[in-house]
Amino acid sequence: DEVDSVLIDDARTPLIISGPVGKDAADDQYMEFRPYIENLYQKQRSLVNQVLNDAKKAISEGKEDEGGMLLLRAKKGLPKYQPLIKFLSEQGMKQLMQKAENFYMQDNEREMPTVTDPLYFVIEEQQNSVTMTDKGHDLLASSVSDSNFFVLPDMGSKIADIKKDESLTPEQKQEVLISRLPITPAEFLKNVNRAVNPAVMEKLSSKSINTWLKRNDYIAQGKTQVVMNKTVWRPTQFAQEIGITEMDVPDPKTGEIKRQLMFSTQAQEYLLTHLDEITAETK
Repeated sequence: DEVDSVLIDDARTPLIISGPVGKDAADDQYMEFRPYIENLYQKQRSLVNQVLNDAKKAISEGKEDEGGMLLLRAKKGLPKYQPLIKFLSEQGMKQLMQKAENFYMQDNEREMPTVTDPLYFVIEEQQNSVTMTDKGHDLLASSVSDSNFFVLPDMGSKIADIKKDESLTPEQKQEVLISRLPITPAEFLKNVNRAVNPAVMEKLSSKSINTWLKRNDYIAQGKTQVVMNKTVWRPTQFAQEIGITEMDVPDPKTGEIKRQLMFSTQAQEYLLTHLDEITAETK
């Protein structure tokens, strides 16, 4: 139940459980990485349990500041951990944790790493997000025996190299950040623009991507589907050949299930090799 809570309730993009679907490459990747994620969760659960015990001990010894900080750490680690919820229901405990939270929220959370760094990941309930810490990254990297497996490369310099040097091999171009799982166009846009150096190349826009996809017959207007007076664009047969598909995903703001385009690993690699053409659509 607690694992489900992390995946469904706390994730920025909630896990949607529906009827049976066809098997694809993502299923194999899920089965490959599932043991690593389960191990990560179990490590966090054991850690939060120890943190909660340390908090109880500190409070019983009159060290309320330390106890409050430890309660906050436990909440950041697993906010729906039942022993924590039970302890916070005791008189004065929630107020003690909130006092610590107010302190560590000061100055743009400058001191918050003191609370969160010992965790493997941090759950922000208000933002519906889960963020991996360096400790969590190290654990996952050690699990796959590759210290750089979960490290995001400097996309700005890599994209700049692609733009400047046409002699780069396809293997070198593939070193640019690629998600192993299908992502939405918005997520792809965010991944690229997060590291793009505006002095070297223009940032991508959703308009430029859509225009380029339409111009090259990768998407076509849906016949009847209209969402909030906006035309729905569907992947064509050509799009499917390069790994552009569609999937029902929740809207991050409303939670409403909508059908969206999805870029597979193959599609992301293809689009990255055509960045110059795509960005030119805005000119």
